[in-house]
Amino acid sequence: PPELKGRIPLSPIPEDLDPRWTEESIARFQETARAFAEEADFEDFWAGNEKFYAMSEKALRESLEGHEITPWLQDIFGVKADAFAVIIGMQVGRGKYGLRRTREDGSAEFLSIIGASSPSPWRGVPRFDPSWLIRTVVHEFAHPFVNPIVDGNEELLKEVGEKLHAHLSEHLRRQGYPTWRHLWYEYLVRAGVLRYLHHNGGEERIPQLLEKNELQGCP
Repeated sequence: PPELKGRIPLSPIPEDLDPRWTEESIARFQETARAFAEEADFEDFWAGNEKFYAMSEKALRESLEGHEITPWLQDIFGVKADAFAVIIGMQVGRGKYGLRRTREDGSAEFLSIIGASSPSPWRGVPRFDPSWLIRTVVHEFAHPFVNPIVDGNEELLKEVGEKLHAHLSEHLRRQGYPTWRHLWYEYLVRAGVLRYLHHNGGEERIPQLLEKNELQGCP
């Protein structure tokens, strides 16, 4: 800010950028984002809400306290990340995302974006109940570990993945899993969450989560 210049070059497109992006759509998005930020006086809006953001961040930190998520993930997958960050998605409702970004120095940062979907009656500040937050953060942080494993093992996974996806395609597409790759991403990430719960005192939640996964086509 305020120019919203890119932190790293996006032409040619970086290998770890979601393949749905194109150079044309990237340029269009950047232009539109800059125009919106200027027309909406976004910097003033941000400054006027800093106290609210700080209170939301404090609520998130308190719910995450005592849970050693990232060391466990790095140990189980045998991969070390340069940095981790949990981002509160103030405008994504119940949306949750996991991704990897390349920083200016070329290091990798793993991100878990958590929608602010549970405002409390107290000043409307989002609350993050550990009963769902912890497994969700594990799920989203697992994607940057799991997705490259799937992408690097296409010969082993594609045939079975295509058969499974064809059987469940309508169900999976409604959830935003349009290809066999997305099926494997979800299968392995959800298996990682179950393993985390098993290793970290959350065994009582596993049956309910297994049932939920099966209903969503991801047993």
